[in-house]
Amino acid sequence: MADAGKQIATAQVVRKGVFDAKDFYVAMWSFMKDTLGYGFSEDQYSQWETSYGTAIEFHWTFTREQEDYVHYRIWIECKFRGLKKVKVPVNGKSKSMDKGEVEFNIKGVLILDPGNKWGSHPILKHFKDWLYEKRIYKDQIEDYIERLWEHVYNLEGEAKAFFDLPKFT
Repeated sequence: MADAGKQIATAQVVRKGVFDAKDFYVAMWSFMKDTLGYGFSEDQYSQWETSYGTAIEFHWTFTREQEDYVHYRIWIECKFRGLKKVKVPVNGKSKSMDKGEVEFNIKGVLILDPGNKWGSHPILKHFKDWLYEKRIYKDQIEDYIERLWEHVYNLEGEAKAFFDLPKFT
C-alpha cells in the first residue's frame, strides 16, 4: 500500500472585514501554481445564499514531485461566510468589494514512496523504513520536510499579506 503521507505543517488565516474574495482566490491559486510550481486540482467548490449573505467553500489539492521517492501535497480549505457586496472608495473611485469573513486552512503533507515501488517490492519493503528512510536517506528527507514547511508558511504569509495582517517569521 502506498504511503498516505506524513503531515508536516498546518496553518490558518481568519479575517473578517472588507476584501475582494475573487482577488484572494486568484492570488492564492497563482502563488501556488506560478510561484511555487505545484500541480493543481480543485476538489470541491460550493456557493449558496444564506440569510446573512453569500457563502462559498472550496477545497484544493496542490501536488509537487520533488523526485521519484518524495512528493509534496498541500491541501487548502477556504470558507467565505456572509459575503455582501459593498462599495468602497479606492484611489478616489468607488470599487465593488465583499464584506464578510474568510477562513483559510492549509495542510502540508510529505509523501514518501508515492508509487509504492519500495513498499510492494518483495525485498526492498523490509529495508524501506529502518534502513533507507531512517539511516541512508534521513538527511535528505529532513531537508524535504524543511522545504515543505517553508512552502506552507510562505503561503500563509501570502494570505496574511493580502489582508495586511502581521506576519511572524
